[in-house]
Amino acid sequence: MDSDEETIRKQGMFVYCNGISPMINTDKPDEWKVYGNEYTEKVNINGKFTKLIIHTYGIVMVQKPNDGSIGADVYYYDKSGKPQLWSGWGSKAPWISYTRMGPGNDAHNSQVGKDEFRMLNGSYISIADIFTPGHYLPVVKFRGCTQDFRDENDAHTLGMEAVLKLEKSVIDWSDARNYTIAGKTAFTSLKTSSVKVKNLLSYYSKGNIVNGHILNSNNEPITAEMDVVLKPEFSPAPFDEKITKSNLEGYFEFDEIESGVYRLYSRKHEDQWIKVEVCNCPQKGESYNQTFNQDIKIQSGYDVTARYYCNDFAEAEVIWKNVKILIPNDKSKVKIIDASAFEIDENMKVSVPYAVKIPGYGIEYFFSECANETETPEEVKMTSFKGGVCYIDKSDDALNSLSIEMTPENPNVLKLLMQFDMYIGESRENSHQMTVGTDSEYPGGTEFYWEKLDDDIVSKLQAGEYAQKILTNSGGCKLTITFKPN
Repeated sequence: MDSDEETIRKQGMFVYCNGISPMINTDKPDEWKVYGNEYTEKVNINGKFTKLIIHTYGIVMVQKPNDGSIGADVYYYDKSGKPQLWSGWGSKAPWISYTRMGPGNDAHNSQVGKDEFRMLNGSYISIADIFTPGHYLPVVKFRGCTQDFRDENDAHTLGMEAVLKLEKSVIDWSDARNYTIAGKTAFTSLKTSSVKVKNLLSYYSKGNIVNGHILNSNNEPITAEMDVVLKPEFSPAPFDEKITKSNLEGYFEFDEIESGVYRLYSRKHEDQWIKVEVCNCPQKGESYNQTFNQDIKIQSGYDVTARYYCNDFAEAEVIWKNVKILIPNDKSKVKIIDASAFEIDENMKVSVPYAVKIPGYGIEYFFSECANETETPEEVKMTSFKGGVCYIDKSDDALNSLSIEMTPENPNVLKLLMQFDMYIGESRENSHQMTVGTDSEYPGGTEFYWEKLDDDIVSKLQAGEYAQKILTNSGGCKLTITFKPN
């Protein structure tokens, strides 16, 4: 390699590698020169001399600069849909980051670290001295919501793009210092530009609407006025809670709702609250001053308690747990099953409400379903005031039942057919059956006639609310029936 040596210059381009995506720093490759050497060597191969020309070029890798800065004015939308500087919001400020698009996907571009979220100060966000060259789009967090504006196909998003480049338009070898030694990357004097981008128009807004219907377990609107509550899950909040009433079609609406995460529930069913994200998220196709529709579904489970009290005789309290009660507004929509279907499939599963067409009898409607097939209640309190024993027969053929029905004899009368098979006496071997029930009234003080379910109780059961009925009979005894949502 000691033959003629000549220094040459070749056209080339400077490539700045961002993560695994190269960024061409110029559209004119002839601006850049790659320096190298050309060596010639004559080689004797089988008595024939051959001239070899060897070109060598130098490449230097330098640390990427990560000192770029991004700044922007931040806006929200008022009730009328006009953008306003954030300082007019009058509440806790959001957290904002600018996230790099492409490989790395963070401010540090694949290095150890994460996106830097900074709290807004007034109306201007400034995130300084952390960015590498690249394209950045904003992410804004506020009140439990995250608005992600990294959809490159959205015109609104692209209008907020920050493009950071190298400060120098011409790069040469002098920009690299301390060349790579022992696998270490050279330092560089290159710097990333700082930019003030176009306005950050977040979709956070003050004119949102939250509406919906209150439904029963059969997805039917509950036709009763009910208090509906919207409660913020964030602090500070513009209100502790907002209350409106549903109309007779089950519809409710809250207007002028600020962006944020809320709890939504019926006042009497607070434990069945629903999370509503009024977040105006572009990644969900939402915009500012959006309408958020969220129905409230009231579960139909009840614990039904029957407390019998007769002075100088006995006191008994029993409970049927997890009874499903579902009374529709229109029974014409209830599914009717032919009784012969049960003969074909003894294990056929049905769910209330349903009706059975029985040949020679008519159509019987069922609107409740006990947790066990025998409809046997649990004992809570069983006392004989005359001493001895007081208990319930829990055998499969015992006279225990709990059912809300309409029968062919009274096709438009909703009745509760309830009874428990109570025995009382000196001992279990010497006791008498004293069935307590609501179907008919006989002398003796254990039967209570309830002609039909009261309208107000039906409305409460349809709405999943607490209800109670106190019955008395000619024997001076009392039966208190309680429906408690579980």
